[in-house]
Amino acid sequence: MDIKTLFKLSGTCLAALIFIASPLNAQNKPIQELEATYETAHQTNDYYQMGLAKYKMATIYFKEKQMATAHKYASETIGLWNQADTIDYYNTYRLHRDMAAMLASVSRFSEAISHLGTSRKYITEHLERFPEAAKKHNDHLIPDEITYFEGLYLRENGLMGNAARKLLPLTTAEFIMERPDLYAQAKNQIGLAQYHLGKYSEAETTFKEILKIDGLKPQDNAHYHHNLANALAEQGEYTAAITEMEYSAQLNLEANRTRALVVNYIDMADLYLKTDEPANAIAMTNKVLAIDYDLNSSLDLFRVHLLRERANYRLGNENEAIADGDTYEEILMAFNQQVKEVLIREQSLQFDIELAESIRVTALATEHSRYVRSLIIYGAIAMLLFVFTVYLFRRTFKNHSQKLKNGLMI
Repeated sequence: MDIKTLFKLSGTCLAALIFIASPLNAQNKPIQELEATYETAHQTNDYYQMGLAKYKMATIYFKEKQMATAHKYASETIGLWNQADTIDYYNTYRLHRDMAAMLASVSRFSEAISHLGTSRKYITEHLERFPEAAKKHNDHLIPDEITYFEGLYLRENGLMGNAARKLLPLTTAEFIMERPDLYAQAKNQIGLAQYHLGKYSEAETTFKEILKIDGLKPQDNAHYHHNLANALAEQGEYTAAITEMEYSAQLNLEANRTRALVVNYIDMADLYLKTDEPANAIAMTNKVLAIDYDLNSSLDLFRVHLLRERANYRLGNENEAIADGDTYEEILMAFNQQVKEVLIREQSLQFDIELAESIRVTALATEHSRYVRSLIIYGAIAMLLFVFTVYLFRRTFKNHSQKLKNGLMI
């Protein structure tokens, strides 16, 4: 191969690499720009801007559901802002609020609640220091939203009683006039807590109170009708439960909420079996199968064929029942494998978050030890220079004294 051919081949390879890498560079452009911003701020030790760049990177990774990386950058932001000369109370509130959401997404609810408490401290300080700006942007509503999420995370952490007590301040008569949407959401969480505690009659009352509120979004009402149907079904009131589920399904159909509609139809099929109406149960499962939706992404398809098997047996359709039974067993086996993979990923994610935190702590310790070593080295050099200066001074002074004594003054 001659030199010209070699150069051409090298140029072609380089062009191909640039072409392949260009989409990746375009995809990572916001991150690259923020990294450049961070480096610029680092040159002047502007810890606030350094932290702000890290925080923006964290929000990008959070939106992309890369939780370990998002948590790592958010943790680094806290460390940088702790060294900053000024405190941005509003952005620090947002930072801790977002960290709470990151931790809650991997079921670390206790830590999430702790970050919500910190976010409350900073937003309260922001409201006190900048009342006019806060009022202009409705920031005074934020503490109530923090309370709601604290109650939500307490419930998801299994602390039903604590969740209900936390949310009670959001369910007063005065509050329903100011924030009907948040009032309804808080009441809904209380109702769910009552439901999970087996207090189905109290949950029914709570969900009915929510549905009396005017001006709520149709999709939210669909959710509340569904919860009411579940509370009624647990008390054996299956016909009333079907009616509420039909309301929910109609609202979800109008709002084009496919996943919620699928769950409506499946739950209605189950209710029809409980009222000994297998034909209606089959009709509901047919509606599910007619929807353009990926049923394989969850256990929805498993539930459909399980309900169809039970309904077909009651209708005397033995062959159809056997076919449905074979189908749901295959789905269950495949789903169990998916569950194992999901559990492995979640464990890996939690390990990544803990690893990121340990790396951050180690990095801070390393930076501190490097600082101490530098102090020791520079101190030693300064001491040597001082000793050498004293030695030169004494020697010069001694020579000068000797010359004076000998009458050799210069």
